[in-house]
Parts: sequence; structure tokens; C-alpha cells
Amino acid sequence: MWVFTALDVLYAASSEREAQVRAGKHMTLSSAMHPHPPIRVTGIAMDWRVRFAVDLMGRKPATQVCDIANRLNLSPSRFRHLFTAQLGVSPSQYLRQARLQYAWKLFGVSSLSVKEVAVIVGFNDVSHFVRDYKAAYRQTPGQTRKTRKDFHSDSQSGQ
Repeated sequence: MWVFTALDVLYAASSEREAQVRAGKHMTLSSAMHPHPPIRVTGIAMDWRVRFAVDLMGRKPATQVCDIANRLNLSPSRFRHLFTAQLGVSPSQYLRQARLQYAWKLFGVSSLSVKEVAVIVGFNDVSHFVRDYKAAYRQTPGQTRKTRKDFHSDSQSGQ
């Protein structure tokens, strides 16, 4: 009878992930509403702490990276290392993309001001939010709101 420890399972999972990366097989995180899926997730087995962090960032984009590390009982540097090794992108980059994606969704379904959306998604400075948003989507939040509202009004009037 074989007895596997958690380390055996993690080692096997990481070896499988590395083999898939080398073979070019990978999954992509995306949302049906999001036009630009930002993050590539490699492999099937993801460390539970990284999975928890990704889930938390998706549910609460205003969360800070150091708070997530504390919740996982990891130092911020160890958390960054673990997250980057698993996803190939730093937690702060991933969180920024999650915040911008959430903002993109809010602009399509709400009438909140740009400042209100920036605060809800976790940006303290509206000018930084607008700059990052424009860099990610190649349009301002106001332009997104107009094009998405036009799309929604056209699709609703055609019913």
C-alpha cells in the first residue's frame, strides 16, 4: 500500500505543470464579458494558496496584496514568489488586471461616475485609474461606457 504525503502530490503536480508548459499546453483565464483576457494560467494543478488568492482578487478587487499574503500566513515576498512562479505574472499585476476588468463590467451595467468606479475597484487616484484603464483598453472609461451602453440599447431595441 502506497502512502503519499502532500509534498509527493505537490511535486507530481508541479512536474505535470512543467511538462505542459514545455509542450505549449495551457489554459487561459477569461470572462465571457471581457474582450481582452489578461492572464495565462499554465497547468491543471495550481497551489491552493494561489487559487485562493485568485479567487479573492476576483471577488474583492479592492483587496491589497499584502492583506492576501497575511490571510495566507505568508510573507509578502514569499507570496509574490509563489504567485509569480505559478501564473507567470506578479500578484500586483494580476490584481490590477482584475480591477480593470471589474471596472469594465461596471461601466457597462451601471451609471456610477468614473470616480465612484475607481474607488469601488480599489484605485485611490482617479488619474492613475484612467491612465491604466486607457492603457489596457485603448479607450477612456467614458468611451467604454458610451460604446457599451450603445451596444446594450441596440440589442434591447432589436428584441
